[in-house]
Amino acid sequence: MVYGEHVREEKLVVWEELSFLTGLCQVPFCFMGDFNEIIQVKERQGATSLPRPAEEFKSWIHDMELVDLALNDRKFTWFRGQSCSRIDKVLVSLEWLEEFPETRLRGSPRGLSDHMIMTVTRLGGGPRPFRSLDAWFAHNGFFRMVKEEWRSLGEI
Repeated sequence: MVYGEHVREEKLVVWEELSFLTGLCQVPFCFMGDFNEIIQVKERQGATSLPRPAEEFKSWIHDMELVDLALNDRKFTWFRGQSCSRIDKVLVSLEWLEEFPETRLRGSPRGLSDHMIMTVTRLGGGPRPFRSLDAWFAHNGFFRMVKEEWRSLGEI
């Protein structure tokens, strides 16, 4: 689960960390959460151009070969007064789509949350998908522990 920063420099750090994680794991992956950024003008009500951080985010998505899954039942995911944006996203690798081609998104009920619900179906059965707790990623030593474990296995 991703919660994007608001300041450009801090956003760049988050994207770099996500890039590092994908390099470590070498498995199909999915980033889901509030990225606090748009990638198309139509994703922000009243926008006429993409700001620099949005252009950089769009470029990062392209460089990482990620797919921004479509949200078909609503246009925006964040609302405040008259402001509306689609800053919540699910970004998946091409390998994810090969493994889970029936991945679908829908918005959660508006009064309940401004986020999304993802449905993942693995074709042909197989083992259950990996699950994680958000708390793991928020723990101060998590990324260091993962890196040390991978090093001990000779993977990095």
